[in-house]
Amino acid sequence: MPFISRIQRQSDYSLFPPSTPIVIDNGASYFRIGWAGETEPRVIFRNIVQRPRHKTTGETVTIVGDHDPTLLKYFDCTRSGPRSAFESNVVYQFEIMEYVLDFAFDRLGANESQIDHPILITECVCNPVYSRGKMAELLFETYGVPSIAYGVDAAFSYKYNQQHGVCAKDGLAICPGFTTTHVIPFINGEPVYKGCCRTNIGGFHITDYMKQLLSLKYPHHMARFTWEKVEDLKMEHCYIAQDYGSEAQLFQKGLKEAEEKTRCWQLPWTPPPTEEPPSEEELARKAAIKEKQSQRQKWLRQKGLLG
Repeated sequence: MPFISRIQRQSDYSLFPPSTPIVIDNGASYFRIGWAGETEPRVIFRNIVQRPRHKTTGETVTIVGDHDPTLLKYFDCTRSGPRSAFESNVVYQFEIMEYVLDFAFDRLGANESQIDHPILITECVCNPVYSRGKMAELLFETYGVPSIAYGVDAAFSYKYNQQHGVCAKDGLAICPGFTTTHVIPFINGEPVYKGCCRTNIGGFHITDYMKQLLSLKYPHHMARFTWEKVEDLKMEHCYIAQDYGSEAQLFQKGLKEAEEKTRCWQLPWTPPPTEEPPSEEELARKAAIKEKQSQRQKWLRQKGLLG
């Protein structure tokens, strides 16, 4: 299956023994994969799939995650937009999930279809049994993994910080996700999932709201404010206010601190090509042509051939 991507393929997959687990952070927004024991994931990409056709050959290609915009001119993307395997933070499109895993294992450096490493993969809070079973079926039957362990990323983070003295045994883990936000209570160092709460607001809704505000304020540029562009603006320039009321007063009073937090951004703009002034030879040539045409018209009038 041909992949179109600018993510480099790892070259040291064979150096890891089969006992080393592969860690997968299967987020609704971004997919991360790497090796247990390392501090950073090896591969990170957006958790979306697009399958356009090549305009010349008609071949269907798979675009997973980030892609090079300059390559899209060679493909017909009108009938195949970006698709996600998630619905409200739950994996339900396992055909798309298989494309994502194929790409992830390929970028990690796997040369064979069978993955002989244990898998640790994240899932949403209180993941439905059906979704977990389908994920296990996909990993066991398609990739032949020896074992699978599931976990919630917020619980992993809380336990890690607890071991390093950052969190107490009793507390709350707040997990803002792409489409949902969860609050998980911890008692005696253990998560109490029966007491967790969920709200259907996440990073997607923040980006969508920001897109609406920009479109209302700058209606002439509405078509330029794509969801992906607004997402980049949010990630690069926005921040979370510790105290919204005091932050709003900073901007109302126009204080220097507010000026330092203000960002001015310009849409991509290509200046028109500058025309070089014609040379003296070109001006003389055009003048000679004009003079010749004028003399011909004068001659035709004398002959009575031109009214």
